[in-house]
Amino acid sequence: MLFRSVLITEGYDSASTVTQEQLLGKVRKSGVRIYSIGLLSEDDPRRAGAAKLALGQLADASGGLVYYPEDLAEVESISPEIAKAVRKQ
Repeated sequence: MLFRSVLITEGYDSASTVTQEQLLGKVRKSGVRIYSIGLLSEDDPRRAGAAKLALGQLADASGGLVYYPEDLAEVESISPEIAKAVRKQ
């Protein structure tokens, strides 16, 4: 059985108790496919870059996808894309 999860985040980790590598290992073992929507601010390009890297790794490790909408209106068009991807599995 394949499980799926949708993660909506601003992409900044401020309270983790595990490392990114530990998280990726757990995700790989879990069988959960993760679809992420990163609502990132370009005000701090370094933080946005780190968030994109982390979310991309999470999508790769889980077999899911990651989206970076430019505005909230674009989030509306992403939802059907995720639903379509989930139905194909």
